[in-house]
Amino acid sequence: MRRATVVFVAAVCAALAGCAENEDAELQEWLTPVLRESGATVLLVTHDVEEAIYLADRVTVLSPRPGRSIATIDGMRGSPGRRDEVVSSPAFNRKREELLGLLRSDQARGAAR
Repeated sequence: MRRATVVFVAAVCAALAGCAENEDAELQEWLTPVLRESGATVLLVTHDVEEAIYLADRVTVLSPRPGRSIATIDGMRGSPGRRDEVVSSPAFNRKREELLGLLRSDQARGAAR
């Protein structure tokens, strides 16, 4: 049986209700087992680096127009522990710094190479 692809846009919470940061964190913690148990392929579109790392198996950084893949790193979906423990871990912080570096790069900003 073929599984459906789910598209989840993370900005929905902020757009509809203006969720506070702790509400976003609670939503992410709730969503983690739902995604794992569903077995579906999920495309998460977000501008939140922490959310991307926490919820994803893989995180891809795209360039601006035209959108091209600059790099893909492993996310930390399924890491043991509560969200606050995962996002404060040294491994998570290394991934966050790597992604932020990619986003600051000339390639991500669309500069000609």
